[in-house]
Amino acid sequence: MKWYNLSSAEIVKKTATQIQGLTKQEREARLMTNGPNKIEEKKQLKTWQKIAKHFTDLLMVVLIVAALLKFATGEFVEGSIIFLVVIVN
Repeated sequence: MKWYNLSSAEIVKKTATQIQGLTKQEREARLMTNGPNKIEEKKQLKTWQKIAKHFTDLLMVVLIVAALLKFATGEFVEGSIIFLVVIVN
C-alpha cells in the first residue's frame, strides 16, 4: 500500500486509530497481538564465509578451472594471469 498517497483521514481510518493517537490500553493490546514494531536483524556472514562465497560464484569456478587447465597443459604464464584475475576480483 502506498501510504504517502493517502490523506490523513484515510490513514486514521485504515489503521483504526485517532488523530490524538492510541490509548494506553489500545497500545498494549496491539503490542500483545502484533508484537513490537522492530525490524529483524539479519545474521552477518563471517569473513571466511564471504571469501568462500566469492569463490563459489559460477564465473570464479569457470576461471579457476580454466587456470588449472592452463597449468595442466604447461602454459604457466596464462594460468598465473587467470589466477591473478580471480584473486584481484
